[in-house]
Amino acid sequence: MDLQFSQKQAVADILRSHDSWIDPSKAYLETALWLSGLGFIKLKEVDFVICSREEDHLDWPHVFYPDCNNEIPISRDFDEECDDMLCEDCCRYILPNTHQKQRFHLLSTNLNLEKIAHWFESLLNNSKFIWQKATEGVYHVSSQGSIVSLIILDLCTDAVHFTIDKLRIQPTTLITVRENVPNLPLVLPIVKMSDLFCENKSLHEIILEAAIPELIANVSTQIFPIISLKEVKPKLPKKVLQLKFSHGVVYVNDIEVVNKRATLCVSIFRVLFKQFLNDFENDVPLEKHIPLSIEKIADRLTFHSEITDLEQQIRYPLNKMQRTIKEKLANQLGLSIKRDDVIQTIGWPELTCKEHGYRLNPFTLMLKR
Repeated sequence: MDLQFSQKQAVADILRSHDSWIDPSKAYLETALWLSGLGFIKLKEVDFVICSREEDHLDWPHVFYPDCNNEIPISRDFDEECDDMLCEDCCRYILPNTHQKQRFHLLSTNLNLEKIAHWFESLLNNSKFIWQKATEGVYHVSSQGSIVSLIILDLCTDAVHFTIDKLRIQPTTLITVRENVPNLPLVLPIVKMSDLFCENKSLHEIILEAAIPELIANVSTQIFPIISLKEVKPKLPKKVLQLKFSHGVVYVNDIEVVNKRATLCVSIFRVLFKQFLNDFENDVPLEKHIPLSIEKIADRLTFHSEITDLEQQIRYPLNKMQRTIKEKLANQLGLSIKRDDVIQTIGWPELTCKEHGYRLNPFTLMLKR
């Protein structure tokens, strides 16, 4: 696929970000579909309408709560002439004759790092270079009589390869997918994986760019901390959020983040909250708090027999709560909040991990009465 400049920029943005896009541009949609077709990302698309919008002139006179901004998912084949819908927050039936509501398109992406690694290795195989995989994310390539190290930051977990003692004698180039480059005490060439996807740079060029950093005074310093073999207690997190769940309303730092009118969202949160309390009562280590899959969440709902679509009725409300909590705390308190700081996503069902699902984040949350 020949990518235009705007699409090349979209590749970099999609790989770098974990956020969702509402009504993305044509370039973003085409690029996301292209990346999904290659297997580099897992793509989710949802159409929705907003319950109360003054701009929806035919529907506005029928609203119950003018401030109800609930996002109601609809199917692609939704027919406004005959299909009705229900707002789970204010329990309002929106009948066909009040429709002509503006539709929004939500695009969510998740990186498939395993597929990206396979693609990079096939790129090495198709080249004329002799190469060897040292460990996950670290490749040694023979070039012009010397050995060059290519390190993919998002995949490499072995801190030995980041010691200055090692880097100062080995020509090295860092390759980044998400552009999450740590603060380095030395200068190394850094290449975006998106530049390789878009053919802005060839494999030959990035190997030629590999360099040996200048020697610095303390050669024993590491880019990443030393991994201790001794068992140590984890340090208390700097970020602590106060969680309060009272009378069907969820508060974080005294800010209402889930309203009791959102009955489905409240019910799902209650399931996660009970599991959260149960893990603490049983002295489960923080890192081993149990995540619940969408199937398990549905089974624990009192009205589980009414759940017919797990993606729309369980996963979509969870993703919406994650996004809403992040936006409300950022806007009202100015906090630097991530999507996983309250409701944490663990793993992915299609990856080879033992557990996956959702849980309340035990590392950042503190209960408040």
